[in-house]
Amino acid sequence: MDIVISHIAALQVIRQPYFPRYLATAELCPSALPAHLPSPAELKEAHKTCGQLAGIEGDLGLLISSKKGTHACAGTRPHVYSGTVPPGALVQLAPGIRCVSPLFLPLLVISKLTEVEMLMLLAELMGLYSVANGEKQGLVQRDTPMATPEGYRAFLNAAGRPMWSAKLERLIGMAPVRAASPPEAQLYLRATARFARGGYGLAGAILNDEVELAELAGAVPATKKRKPDLLVSPVHKDTSVRGACIDYMGSEWHTSADAIKNDAIRRNELLAAGYIPFEIFKDQFADIDYMDGLMRSVREAAGLPARRIGRARAKKERSAREELWARLSSVDVRAWTSREELR
Repeated sequence: MDIVISHIAALQVIRQPYFPRYLATAELCPSALPAHLPSPAELKEAHKTCGQLAGIEGDLGLLISSKKGTHACAGTRPHVYSGTVPPGALVQLAPGIRCVSPLFLPLLVISKLTEVEMLMLLAELMGLYSVANGEKQGLVQRDTPMATPEGYRAFLNAAGRPMWSAKLERLIGMAPVRAASPPEAQLYLRATARFARGGYGLAGAILNDEVELAELAGAVPATKKRKPDLLVSPVHKDTSVRGACIDYMGSEWHTSADAIKNDAIRRNELLAAGYIPFEIFKDQFADIDYMDGLMRSVREAAGLPARRIGRARAKKERSAREELWARLSSVDVRAWTSREELR
């Protein structure tokens, strides 16, 4: 028995809390693909051997190396990849059962997803969260990303720069790194995109970067580390402002009495340390006028020059911002598992 789980079935496996344990040994996993699909008996045995397969919604996407190896096999969806498969491309789940890794998956699905969908997929794979439909908040938090931009670039080179490599590398350069939720990823994409593409031109913004702050309470001086959702460093280093921060205040996370108190403590610590904190809620996030005003204030706090543009260009850029937000807000990362063309 030799099967390799691929496409949206693989994403469902990758999203599980247990997956990082298997990912740690990916470099040691054999990378040769099977030449043919499993027999019905082998597929039945695989389900007995690997309990994770039971939770996969829809047909089981399987990756093989040759079209000659395809045959009718109920409950499966064959995918053929005949290029070089470097170390780190596959992850061993059980004897005879492997899954494509977070490094390999984007290359396999890039032809089936829109550019914005690909950016949100990369945000998840390079982020501190995974979508989990059964969890209370719809997310599983992770301590470290499962992939990095450097890892993707090295992987594409090791794979011999296959088809779609140039586009994937371009998207990797645009995608958020270390986002802790889909809204944080959307915030980054809107903040950093060029004005002509519907963004606010904050190319140097960083997600969840640690800043060291002084605790305001206690007789003995002490410091603590905070991680603003989005940090924009000042243009001029000789200013008293150390940066502008934006935190997305998701309604599920910040409405309890303890959360409100902790948010106020964090905000005061940031202000005392020279950071200018901004906060935005879901309703404001969808309001283009509010976002425009907020981002103008962020740019001003960071020492970026005020933009002077003509009416025609302003109208065009406004339309681009509306379009980018419409595309981002239409991406339903939780519904990918039910999309027939991704299986």
